[in-house]
Amino acid sequence: MLAGHSPLVVVLSLAFGSYVIYSIIQRILLARRRYLFQKANGCKPIPSYPHRDRILGLDLFFENVKLLKEGGILEKFKERYSTINGGVHTWSQYVLGTYTINTVETENIKTILTTNFKDFQLSAMRKEAMKPIFGHGIFTTDGKEWEESRALLRPNFTRSNVGDLDVHEEHISKMIARIPRDRETVDLQELFFMLTLDSGIYDFAS
Repeated sequence: MLAGHSPLVVVLSLAFGSYVIYSIIQRILLARRRYLFQKANGCKPIPSYPHRDRILGLDLFFENVKLLKEGGILEKFKERYSTINGGVHTWSQYVLGTYTINTVETENIKTILTTNFKDFQLSAMRKEAMKPIFGHGIFTTDGKEWEESRALLRPNFTRSNVGDLDVHEEHISKMIARIPRDRETVDLQELFFMLTLDSGIYDFAS
């Protein structure tokens, strides 16, 4: 089929074909691992988004892009949880060929956020997307770095600290007071980091 074509075309075609075959094999192996895990743990099938494009999920991708531009993506996500399969807390989707699971199930979120990330880790895409907003911290790291960030934040979520609204009001007021009123550019990330330290140190001291 490639006879008569230039060496560059032949190499590119072979490389593309190899990538497609590799991707298919990876999908088959991943599906097999998921099947064995589900069978071993008695997991029920996850309801899926009713895609028109069931391979790449381009329908959902373009819908999300439009919502990001025009607004309403949060409302749409809420609607999907209430309409997919008659209303579910967990559902799956494909976006640009990537299989993902969305969940608002309390126990699922608790398990993921309290693990040591030996079983869970953040995708490279999420890390890059969230770093401009959250910097290098608990929402963008794995492993040892995540454990250190979580240890720093843990005092903020003790029962006594969560229920002490007056203390949070005091620290938040201090943070707001540091925001310039003359339209000067301000680094909110630094202020939020200081707020975390202030509230955490208070809980240690009390």
